Amino acid sequence: MSHVDSNDLLLGFRGVHVWVTTVCDLMCADCCQYIPSRAPGEHFAWSTFEHAARYLRGQEICVIGGEPTTHPGFDRIAREFHTLFATDYVEILTNGYGVVRHAESMAYFDKVKLTNYPRIRTQAALVWLQQHMPERLAVLECGHVPLTTRGPGGPCIRRLAPAYVNGRLHPCCWVPGFADAETIALTDDWQEKIAQVRAPCDRCMFSEAS
Repeated sequence: MSHVDSNDLLLGFRGVHVWVTTVCDLMCADCCQYIPSRAPGEHFAWSTFEHAARYLRGQEICVIGGEPTTHPGFDRIAREFHTLFATDYVEILTNGYGVVRHAESMAYFDKVKLTNYPRIRTQAALVWLQQHMPERLAVLECGHVPLTTRGPGGPCIRRLAPAYVNGRLHPCCWVPGFADAETIALTDDWQEKIAQVRAPCDRCMFSEAS
């Protein structure tokens, strides 16, 4: 098992985060994705993933949300994303609540990044993952950061891995939390275009010094 500081969330990951849902079974008051304000949230259709795959083939993929395991098609997501995106690497970022319930599907992921919330179901998931797939487990320690916190304003390591959300591409994995943030449609030259999109680092708790 490896422990990863939350500041190194993307260490070793340079692909695309694919949001599968804005539904979550936790309602943290200071959620950096503003999930409580989106409640009850939305599970994205399989057709949106097929659309993404036309342009993101071969990219490393991180399945993210919301909480991915709440998606009614989660088992299919786990089973088919490698093939759909023609990629050798698919990981998941999860709070652990659905890990044991979807135990067989967890085996399809190359890495399981578990945010270590001090909750009974998260701890049960941690124990299960330590027992069954310790070599694929990364534990992200959860630290409480108020939404009012602002960083120095420069781009952080997350800027290197954009996020696809229901037809639009965001310049980093936290930008979907900002409803007014700039996004682009997926096109063949998306990598060039997304590099030019301004991320709202001046409003982000995770921003770093320029």
